[in-house]
Amino acid sequence: MSNKYNSILVFILLMFSGNPSINFFVDTKWLLAFTAFFVFFNNLQHLRIETNRHLYFFLLFFCSIFSLQYLNLGFVSFLGALNFLLKITFGYVIFKKCGRRSRVIYFNVIYYIALISLFGFTLNCFGINMPIKIDDKMYSILIYNQNLTEIAHTGSRNSGMFWEPGAFAIYINLAFLLFAGNLKPILKKHMWRVGVLTTALITTFSTT
Repeated sequence: MSNKYNSILVFILLMFSGNPSINFFVDTKWLLAFTAFFVFFNNLQHLRIETNRHLYFFLLFFCSIFSLQYLNLGFVSFLGALNFLLKITFGYVIFKKCGRRSRVIYFNVIYYIALISLFGFTLNCFGINMPIKIDDKMYSILIYNQNLTEIAHTGSRNSGMFWEPGAFAIYINLAFLLFAGNLKPILKKHMWRVGVLTTALITTFSTT
């Protein structure tokens, strides 16, 4: 499987997991249907119980949490719970498909997201809003979200394509964390990309 194809899958996973504006462009039910189709009909080899027991352990763990929530609160959104479990399975399958190159692919995808975010953040600093109004709190171009709540309370902060700056900071930090103990090759080979990621991280103004 080509790196470009795997990069697209990782990008879609990140869109599903942390981009609130995607629901403005695509109905949630269609997102859920696409995820289910991709996971259950196109990747059965990655879902065999005998070779993927840790995946099912995590799924059962979260099912237990949803059950406790229902017992204590009397309500659980079935669609929300199913969507959450499918996202976990979707992510697991994608990283299984990427194999050993999964951390490199993730690093490169986050780099492009960060690069785009710096352009969007710069425009925001000059008072230029993103063209698409998602709601009263957010403007977007899908691959970059402008969080008006953050601007009102703390000034301009870079949310990337995620729901808030702290979340974007976590995704960036994960790119570095995946290379923990082996950062020298990345610093030597991809100094520019490390610089872009570091700059984007600083512009989140997050302590996460």
